[in-house]
Amino acid sequence: MARKQLFDIKGAFAIYKEDELFLGHTQYILLKALISEGSINAAAKKCKISYQQAWTLADRMNRLSPIPILIRQKGGKDGGGCKVGAYGEELIRLYERKMQQFSEEMMLLNQDLDSCLL
Repeated sequence: MARKQLFDIKGAFAIYKEDELFLGHTQYILLKALISEGSINAAAKKCKISYQQAWTLADRMNRLSPIPILIRQKGGKDGGGCKVGAYGEELIRLYERKMQQFSEEMMLLNQDLDSCLL
């Protein structure tokens, strides 16, 4: 039976622009939920965050982005909505690739850590 490692190096993966959080885990799941739900309100419910928090995160991402991530549709007969544009979809793919690389590097950093510290 393998023994549990006592020491771990941990870190959180996020992308910053000029020291301001641009894309982290919550933003990532919000973008994914916006694709499936089509509105900030529905996406917020799916992510179990408030509408205000979802709106703030979406607005900050759009403000920091060189290209709009979210395309907002004004209310009308069927109500408004919000959809993730092509650039936003590319950001999701980039986040997934870089997160995978980050996870692999963290595993390598943790390999045999106990033998160095005990």
